[in-house]
Amino acid sequence: MITLLHVDGRDCPVVVCDWCGERIEKGSDGNCEWLADAEGQPLLGVAVDCRGRPIAGPLFFAHKHCSRPCEKRNGHSLFQGLDVFLFHLERNCSFDRRSTKRIADLLMRL
Repeated sequence: MITLLHVDGRDCPVVVCDWCGERIEKGSDGNCEWLADAEGQPLLGVAVDCRGRPIAGPLFFAHKHCSRPCEKRNGHSLFQGLDVFLFHLERNCSFDRRSTKRIADLLMRL
């Protein structure tokens, strides 16, 4: 899940593994996953984590080492590496990295 972590008086967005509950520190260590039917169409619904607890979908975030043990419990799942998923999200949102970096740098000084 994407959530906020309170650090040094600031709320910082982070990605947390939906399976183990730990923060995904590097984009290359995680996946964005979703459940799909036999034809590969995304399913909206609920998955079950490795401890049997329900997790609401449609997107899930996981460490790469957490993904495989949970796949069998939830059926057919598709995924992209977290770094690739974030790249596509940025591109699909017409994200202006240079302009946004200036604003973020300004806000960090407040």
